[in-house]
Amino acid sequence: MNSITKDYLISIAIPIHKTNNGEFFLRELLNSIKKQDYKNFEVIISDSSNEDIYKKVINEFEDEFKILHIPSKFKTLARNASNALSEASGDIVKPMFSDDIFLNKNCLNHINDIFNYKKISWMAMSSYDFRSKINNKIVPLTGRVPMWNKKLLIGKNTIGAPSVIAYRSEFKEGFDINLRYLIDCDFYFRLMSKYGEPYFSSKYYIGIRHHQEQETELINNIDKLKEKIYLIYKYTIKKIFTA
Repeated sequence: MNSITKDYLISIAIPIHKTNNGEFFLRELLNSIKKQDYKNFEVIISDSSNEDIYKKVINEFEDEFKILHIPSKFKTLARNASNALSEASGDIVKPMFSDDIFLNKNCLNHINDIFNYKKISWMAMSSYDFRSKINNKIVPLTGRVPMWNKKLLIGKNTIGAPSVIAYRSEFKEGFDINLRYLIDCDFYFRLMSKYGEPYFSSKYYIGIRHHQEQETELINNIDKLKEKIYLIYKYTIKKIFTA
């Protein structure tokens, strides 16, 4: 291990849009950020909701940590999330979707330690899928330890949602705006193509919320198939004819 460690500035990039209970989800996420022991971070929120209720929630945390609140005209998840990523000024970028949460106050410490002690450009953490809280406690559905597989581009995602990853800010790309269902798989594939496989952490530090209005629940099977065909074209056929 290196004898000298650095307190990296971690940029937590959050896209939000209007959903039922969205302000409740956002408050839970910001509370989980507030509880982090590691304090060298910033929060960037790209807000396409145009709702005062979300502004009110964000204002509750203005004195707790640095928040950059950006009103956004981008209604699609890919554009809005990319807008948040583009405003990150830290050394490490940590995407967090607004319906997900940090499960442990040591999560940002863990991220900083891994990037100090491992020669990596990106990482993926283990996560719990959950639907609700009962008596203020997470009730997990399933646990996921991330791993790589060669079928990522056809939708076999064994890493998890974008909220499980963190990467060095030298990677400036955003999410593919042509995608909804496979935006995470495509993003991971581009990271892997540039840096190799991520460091996989066995720490269950991220909670991935499942609910009826999350993007993946709103996409029909035909559109899912179209996205798989699009990625085949993007990474194989297109390259053959443009080489």
